[in-house]
Amino acid sequence: MKRDLKQDFDALLTLYPCVVLSTGMRTAEVSHDEAVQKTLIEAVAVKLFWHLVALRRLSDGSSVGTEGVLYLRFTDFPSMAVLARAALETYFAFHFLFVGCRADAEVERLRNLVWQLDGLKTRQGLPGSQPESVAKLEAEKQTIGQIEETLQHLSAFQKLSGKEKANALAGRWRAGGWARLADSADIYKRGIKPLYSYLSAHCHTDYLSAIQVRSASREAANQEKWSRMYVALSLMLMSHFITDYSARFPETRAVIEADPAGAQCVSVWLMRGLSD
Repeated sequence: MKRDLKQDFDALLTLYPCVVLSTGMRTAEVSHDEAVQKTLIEAVAVKLFWHLVALRRLSDGSSVGTEGVLYLRFTDFPSMAVLARAALETYFAFHFLFVGCRADAEVERLRNLVWQLDGLKTRQGLPGSQPESVAKLEAEKQTIGQIEETLQHLSAFQKLSGKEKANALAGRWRAGGWARLADSADIYKRGIKPLYSYLSAHCHTDYLSAIQVRSASREAANQEKWSRMYVALSLMLMSHFITDYSARFPETRAVIEADPAGAQCVSVWLMRGLSD
C-alpha cells in the first residue's frame, strides 16, 4: 500500500523525542559512569533528531521572493542529501558505540573511550584565545592522559593487534572508515550501501551532483523524486533508531506502545527499502 511519506515522517518525529525523553533515571539508581554514558547517548540522539527535523523542513520546498512577489520555488534536494549523510553517519556512530557491542561491556567501554579521545585530541589542535579556553585545554591534557592509561589496562585493548592499539591510542575510532562502523547495522544491508556513495558525492560536489542539479533545475518533478528518496531514508533511519533505543532502554517500549500511529510507522519502515 502506498504511504503518505510526510505524514509518516511527522508521526515518527512526534514519537522520537517522547522515546528519548522517557528514559529519565534517578541518580540513586545508576552509577556515575552510567549517568555520564546516558548523557552522551542522549546527545547523539538529539544530534540525529535535529538533522532529521531540518531535512523534513527542506522537503516542503523553499522559495525566494520580495514584497509578496515569488521569483523562484524549488526543493533543495542537494542540501537534503548532505543532511541525510550526516544523519546516516550519526546513526552509524550511535549503533557502533552504544548498540552493536552491548553484549561485551569491555568492547563498549573501549569504543567509547577511543571516541572520547578523538574529540579531546581534536580540540587540542584548536588555539585557545581566552584564558578560560586555555585553562580548559590544559585540564583536558590531563584527561587525555588518563584515558590513554585506562585504555591500556582494558582486556579488550590487550587483544588488539599492534596497529589497532596504535589507532586506539590516537583516537581513530573510525579506523577502516564508515563502512566498518556501518557493517553491523541492519539498515546498511537494506539498500543503503550504494546510496551512501551518492550522498557523499553531494557533500563533496562530485560531477554526479552537478549533473543531477542541472537536470533537476530544469524539471521540478526530478526535484520531488530525489526529495522523496531522502524522506524515505529518514523514515528508515528513525524506525531503526527508535527500535535500537528501546532495546538499549527497555522502559521506553511503553511509550512506543502508547502511540499506535507512531508504532505502526516504526514497524512498517523497519521492513521497507528505499524502492518500496
